[in-house]
Amino acid sequence: MTAEKPGWENLPETLLVSELRRSGESARFARGFVTLLAAMDRARNAHRLWRVYPPRLHAENRWACIPAEVVTRSLIDLSDALISSGVSQRHLVDSAAWRRIAESLASTRESPVQRLIFSGTGSAEEILTALKATTPAGSAQFPFLSGPKVGPMWLRMMAVPGGARISGLRFIPVAVDVQVRRVTENLGVTNTRGRDIALVRTAIQDEWRIRARGEGVDGPSAIRNTCAALDPALWYFGRVGCSVCEGIGHRVPISTVCTGCRLPASSTRRRQL
Repeated sequence: MTAEKPGWENLPETLLVSELRRSGESARFARGFVTLLAAMDRARNAHRLWRVYPPRLHAENRWACIPAEVVTRSLIDLSDALISSGVSQRHLVDSAAWRRIAESLASTRESPVQRLIFSGTGSAEEILTALKATTPAGSAQFPFLSGPKVGPMWLRMMAVPGGARISGLRFIPVAVDVQVRRVTENLGVTNTRGRDIALVRTAIQDEWRIRARGEGVDGPSAIRNTCAALDPALWYFGRVGCSVCEGIGHRVPISTVCTGCRLPASSTRRRQL
């Protein structure tokens, strides 16, 4: 099989931000656009969400990528733009969340999330807390961004490839989803099979945090030796490695890391990616 290329420079969000910057967009614009897109990253094909649909939206309805301009247009206009580009999947819910996040970012009351996007600075712990903010009536100000998977993933994206300077990144946990859990189990880091992922998420995050602090984690300098640097690697190994190997019932290594896998070894040669 032909898999997506490994490496930080080949992450779909990195390729998108690189294209935006080459087209003349600022880092601030890119961080705002990535923030809105991250809220759509729920049970989606990552390549299409980050590489196929956003360029269409940017080319055809650039205003929809800018929070301050989104709030000047009708929800119908926004919904039409997201649907026509493919960015929207659950159209009514997605459009409403996109609009709500844009309103929060365009608000005159500055928040840690605004500072991060517009100025490129902030504290990880403070920002993750701010993501959970609600209106006086209890509505989420950043719907779909504050979840246990998307929140840490989005914050890492603000640093890499977003270029923000974020202090306290050691507080960011691994963003646990099905793929990350799969590689964690196959490597014997945890043994949580058969249990609900919501009940074991913290245990998985704690184990990876211990390893990140003790053994270090390679990655871009902004997030090196943090769990933020582990996240894309674990997702890649889970999707390209473990999901394939579990399907065929034995190990077909994609890296030397795979020598520690719990699956039985195969005589098949190492896969070329």
